[in-house]
Amino acid sequence: MGKKLILTSSRRQSAGFLTAYLFLISPALYSSPLAELRINQAGYILGLPKTAVLMAGSETPARIRFRVVDAAAGATVFNGSTSTSHHRWNDAYSQTYAIDLSSVDKPGRYVIQVELPVPVISSEFLIGTAPSLLHHLLANARFFFQAQRDGAHINPAILNREPSHLFDHSAEVYARPSDPRLPDIGHSLGYSVDAAGGWFDAGDYMKFVESASFTDAVLLFAVRGAPDLLGLGGSADFFTEARFGLDWLLKMWDPERRILYYQVGLAEGNRDQTIMGDHDLWRVPEKDEDPAFIRIQNELADGGRQHHGHEPLYFVCHRPVFRVGPPGSRISPNLAGRLAADYALGCQVYLKSDPNFAARCLRAAVQVYALAATDMKNSADLVTTTPHSFYSEDEWRDDMELGAVEIANACSAERREADAQKYLVKAGHWAYRYDNDEQVVQDSLNLYDVSSLANYDLYRSISTQKNPGAYGVEPDDLLTHFQDELQDADKVRSQNPFGLALKLKSGDPVPRALGLAIEASLYHEIADEDTYLSMASSQVDWVLGENAWGMSFIVGAGSHFPHFLHHQIANLSGRLDGTPPILLGAVVDGPQSNIKIGRVDGMRLPPHPNENPYSRYDEAGMRFLDDVRSDKTVEPSDDYAALSVLLFARWSKGHF
Repeated sequence: MGKKLILTSSRRQSAGFLTAYLFLISPALYSSPLAELRINQAGYILGLPKTAVLMAGSETPARIRFRVVDAAAGATVFNGSTSTSHHRWNDAYSQTYAIDLSSVDKPGRYVIQVELPVPVISSEFLIGTAPSLLHHLLANARFFFQAQRDGAHINPAILNREPSHLFDHSAEVYARPSDPRLPDIGHSLGYSVDAAGGWFDAGDYMKFVESASFTDAVLLFAVRGAPDLLGLGGSADFFTEARFGLDWLLKMWDPERRILYYQVGLAEGNRDQTIMGDHDLWRVPEKDEDPAFIRIQNELADGGRQHHGHEPLYFVCHRPVFRVGPPGSRISPNLAGRLAADYALGCQVYLKSDPNFAARCLRAAVQVYALAATDMKNSADLVTTTPHSFYSEDEWRDDMELGAVEIANACSAERREADAQKYLVKAGHWAYRYDNDEQVVQDSLNLYDVSSLANYDLYRSISTQKNPGAYGVEPDDLLTHFQDELQDADKVRSQNPFGLALKLKSGDPVPRALGLAIEASLYHEIADEDTYLSMASSQVDWVLGENAWGMSFIVGAGSHFPHFLHHQIANLSGRLDGTPPILLGAVVDGPQSNIKIGRVDGMRLPPHPNENPYSRYDEAGMRFLDDVRSDKTVEPSDDYAALSVLLFARWSKGHF
């Protein structure tokens, strides 16, 4: 097994709204308080490690005494002292102290009081069972996905949503542009398809198979593992929501002509604005088919000059659909593998409730998987989005492994054991190819790496076989896959004041932290141990507020979360002070090493747009800004939210 490293490049290279007015954020000057406490604002789970962090200046002592107080009774329930500070954060907070709360393991509401010349008191926090603390977060995540719905089947109670992009029911098909680096419209192929429905990808209104296939795979994985918790009719009904996503993914595959469509919408227009794209406007989605709005915008766009007979907003109103290639052509293996996994997971999840639909899903999985272009030599040729830089994926063998193992599971569910064995061999082949390539840069579970999901299911399938080594990979090798990364992550965690197990300049810290916690959960289940429980717990604590900025990066989780999301519906239809209506369940990317901001006409800005109240917490490698103009820090994304669903569902079921 080759030793792997955690990927450090950013996943979303340029998916935000682009304007000509981009500039680096200038740090603001603020006076620093003596000390501040950072806690998990959503609450600590009984039985898990529990920590808080005190940030302080250099004038504080080596050790600090603290007490934990029952907020209801006013009684002290625990007295303790910190270890010697050994972590520096920045110039203002040169001392950080870990506060161990694990001895407090009784449900209730608490505060931490620190004994300094000026006493420091935390906000209230909860300690409770996993279901009591996490169920409302799962319900919030469903709220987010319903806000992301496109088409006719929306919920008007969610941020005043209205049906949107109904013209997608008959969307004109375009060839894939010859240069994947450019936001090119290509040429029309003279026919239309039904591409309505699905979820918006993030804060914009694009729809990508690349990201939607990951999102739905994770949601279906979660539903399969917790059908009672995420079942039909509940407040966290992802049985229905995952089906909504799957229905759209099935539309993207034409089984008769063997054609895959990979994108709906033109992201960006051209420089002279004779063509405008999704990212050139800031509006609620139903405006895209509002004749009055389109007319006004066409007039504003460089006088309404036409390009090849079309007015500037033609492709905003009449959204193109891009296809991978001609009928029967080979499919980029990242898309083929992950889509096959989606369809096969759909077969497993909906087999009992809708056997005909399940059979359709399995047929589609087998068809798409068979067309995978696995002889691809150059990862730059992978099809993701147009332009490619939005999701510049460079690995696909993990996708092929996941597709094969989920087809095997679906075949087993339909009692087709011979077919199941055939696909387990395929899965083992790709697991071996991936895990034994020294050039592979292993990442935590996220859009670009699904190997942990694949290895988890492959381990469960082959470890019970009479001859588990007959599948091209040993079960112990699959465990080593987890151990290699989790060990490396745990080492990184020990050097971070807040327990984050990612290098400071890594991109996408929030989804990657969630991914690490999920990987630890999967490993603990199949290895029957809890070696990385503290590491996993600290990742969740960091995401939910135990970070330098004191910010929960999930909207509605805790008391302090982003208010000025880079999300059009939330920005235009919600409130900007943290009170309802807000985009509950939205998961943002969090702090980044390089923040740029760009304004689009129509954005509702923070009340003091030239100030950044979080700059005093910034460190040279990580900066955070709660500002609608900062897509890198506060743009929520479907794939991020899906990870929160899988993690919170597993933890609610006791799989830590």
